Amino acid sequence: MSDMRRVAVLFVPASNKADHMAAPVAKASPDRTDAPSRTCDKCGADMTHLSDLQPIIGSAAMRIFRCYACNHVVSEER
Repeated sequence: MSDMRRVAVLFVPASNKADHMAAPVAKASPDRTDAPSRTCDKCGADMTHLSDLQPIIGSAAMRIFRCYACNHVVSEER
């Protein structure tokens, strides 16, 4: 039996590798107060909500967060 998982891949073209690492892919609007929030487990900074993934057969819906301070990415069931 195969284990099916959904993976989100983000691609940001950049002029050089240093720009690519520092460039944010998507940030929540500061006006949006209903956006999901989370604190980074590694550095304690606020994380940015990137996406909600729909449930697929045999797995729960997932919520993806990224910390732009330390580049840590977390997925959690919602």
